[in-house]
Amino acid sequence: MGSGRAPSRHDFSSARTPSRWHDQAWQSYAVKRIRSEGGFTRISLSMMTGTGLGPSRTVPGQPPLQTDDLVFVNGPRISYFDPASGEPVVVEDAEATARIAEKPITERDRQHVTTRLADRVAADEITADNAAAMTAGVSSARTRGDLAGALQIEVTDLKLARPHPGNLLLLAIGFVQMVAAFSIAGGTPSVPAMTPGMVLAASAVYRLTPDMERGARAALGVMAALALLFPVSLIGVLI
Repeated sequence: MGSGRAPSRHDFSSARTPSRWHDQAWQSYAVKRIRSEGGFTRISLSMMTGTGLGPSRTVPGQPPLQTDDLVFVNGPRISYFDPASGEPVVVEDAEATARIAEKPITERDRQHVTTRLADRVAADEITADNAAAMTAGVSSARTRGDLAGALQIEVTDLKLARPHPGNLLLLAIGFVQMVAAFSIAGGTPSVPAMTPGMVLAASAVYRLTPDMERGARAALGVMAALALLFPVSLIGVLI
């Protein structure tokens, strides 16, 4: 391209679409919408005619694309022309990674990472100055993406604090209480008698999923407590 810009669907308005026998892998689309957030860019595509919805792909960073630019899709991969280098670029879809990067972190996660930084300084893996700079970034991090950026690693390589043992114990206590209430009732389901155990189980599940939104965590806790009724009934009858 002599103009140094990315090709647009308008440049190919009179071109014939390649047959499937000519190229069965890559399919051409036009960029419909671009949205950048949290170090990733979501690209919504449309058909070359400008009408009809196409797939969406997520790429890291901010690609040199704008509305109506021409791109090609092959499964999870997306390819586009980079005017700066004059070369085509092929990028794997990063939707799963972007979802991980958007998850919030807890204060316990920050403490865990900060402790690991101190251990790395003691092992001479990083300098004290580097650890101080990373710690400042960790303190202000709100999501896993922010935390990975502060540590200068990929978000998929991020290691956070494991579930607190107390929450697992709380879940076990809630389950046992439900079984005991069911067994004492002679195998007859008694929701009021099992309510304390269900509340404990739901609270434990809520605490075990800090990377989810509050509403989703609460809903998951309730669903998990209700799902426990089936194994509780089986065990209660056997006892």
